[in-house]
Amino acid sequence: MVSGFFGLFFKRLFGAREQYMALSVQNAQESKRLGVMSIVSACLGTVLTVAFVVFGSLCTDNFLSVRAGDGEPRFPVLSLIGIIAFFGIAVILYCSLVLRSLSYAVYQRKLNALGIGKAALAVSLTAVFATLSASVIIILVIAG
Repeated sequence: MVSGFFGLFFKRLFGAREQYMALSVQNAQESKRLGVMSIVSACLGTVLTVAFVVFGSLCTDNFLSVRAGDGEPRFPVLSLIGIIAFFGIAVILYCSLVLRSLSYAVYQRKLNALGIGKAALAVSLTAVFATLSASVIIILVIAG
């Protein structure tokens, strides 16, 4: 089960290679598919990752306020479960969507020299750094 999950996870993470190979065999030199998938994956991954980091930070703030005695207990066990779940989902989304967008962008650039490859690479790199920095800022502001 564990090797099956991680095998599927890494196959989906690096699945751009198989699509690149299929497109190169078909001689699809005008294809923009990988570039579009890269841009969509980067944008969707950034939004979802930041949303789950916000939820995880709110759970962390609730959990820490209960531990500090700032108020009456507000479900500390559920807050702890929420912290683990929301931050875990955020990490999975970051790896499976945002980092995968880089892979799609690189393979689009290898496939052809269309402008969408450069745009996809720029959007993907921006998404990688913007998601990381936004997540750190959100954690520091909300839970800090």
